[in-house]
Amino acid sequence: VTAANRRQVTLERFKNGTIEELDKLLAKLNKALRRTISTNAPDLQSLTKAELNSLIAKVNADVKVYNAEVTKTIENNNAVLMPLESVYQAAVLDAIILTAGYSAINVGLDKIYPAYKSTPVNKSETISEPVSKIYATAAASNLNKISGTVRNFATNSDANTTADLLRAITGTKAQKFQNGIMYSVKRNSDTTARTLGQHAASVARMQTARANGIEKYTIIATFDSRTTDICRSIG
Repeated sequence: VTAANRRQVTLERFKNGTIEELDKLLAKLNKALRRTISTNAPDLQSLTKAELNSLIAKVNADVKVYNAEVTKTIENNNAVLMPLESVYQAAVLDAIILTAGYSAINVGLDKIYPAYKSTPVNKSETISEPVSKIYATAAASNLNKISGTVRNFATNSDANTTADLLRAITGTKAQKFQNGIMYSVKRNSDTTARTLGQHAASVARMQTARANGIEKYTIIATFDSRTTDICRSIG
């Protein structure tokens, strides 16, 4: 296993740790939603329009708390990640720049974080968005999915009961809870965490290179059995 591969494995473990924290927040959201729905809609089909709107407002309040906690968790964890990535990048520069007396410097969070927030996140080869929009899109999706499910179950069929709605929110054990709205919310949050974790690492490395006077570089190399680990890590 090369040094570059080990570093990527470490980064993936870090992102997985963030996702484990988000799973705990998801469990809190599921519990809060079940409580809100059971308390305010014991008989789903008997709700008046005003009562339904009140229920949806309370459901949205639960989701907004979750969205805020997800953002806080990802941002706090990325704040830990970015200085670590800077130290790693400085070590890479020390290994490849052999000028006598050269010693690469790493960069603190105060220098990396503004770039993390202002640098667009690459979602594909042609699409990039600011960090704030990544969060906003995920938050809006969560709100729409959950509130939309509540409204649909309450208005579209007399056969839908409160128990039916709760199953639609949580999912069923037989399907390993992958058929509920909570699973869709989990996937949404997981993607956000992974995307922004990778963005944080990339920006930290870029800012470290710039702090050491490197704006861009071109690698001309043949990757074979003699290629060093450090060269593979930047290739």
